[in-house]
Amino acid sequence: MDAKEEFERLGAEEEELAFKSFSRRDAWNLGSLIVEKTKNNPQPLGLEIYLGGLLVFRYFPAGVTRDHELWLSRKKRTVELREMSSLRMKRMAEKNGSSISDWKLDPNDYFLGGGGYPVNIKNTGMIGVILATGTNDIDEHNAIVGAVREYRASLGYS
Repeated sequence: MDAKEEFERLGAEEEELAFKSFSRRDAWNLGSLIVEKTKNNPQPLGLEIYLGGLLVFRYFPAGVTRDHELWLSRKKRTVELREMSSLRMKRMAEKNGSSISDWKLDPNDYFLGGGGYPVNIKNTGMIGVILATGTNDIDEHNAIVGAVREYRASLGYS
């Protein structure tokens, strides 16, 4: 799949995985689910969930360092900038043949790669951000998306 197709697939995925509502309790439940699903990974994942700009869930297991915290900040800014996953933003850059510097963004503040995902509300838009760091782009993205799918299913979403 080329970058354009992947960009479109990721956009459809974000639309499909939107919630009807999402509370701080949902953030706790989803964050806890990600922790549970990834606890046996060879590399630990640092996690954060923000709602309305407020940090409402954070988990830094042994092995996650201050450096990971900096990566989370970069990913958060990236998701908030375009209201799309950081992996989708990477694919957008690839399909357009552009980079962070082409967009006049500082790579110390933004990151093009997986691990940042929007919390979207149907017919409303983005209200928060889910973040993971500690492995690679695809594994971080898939950890978030897999848990979002499972959590939505537990709430009765189709």
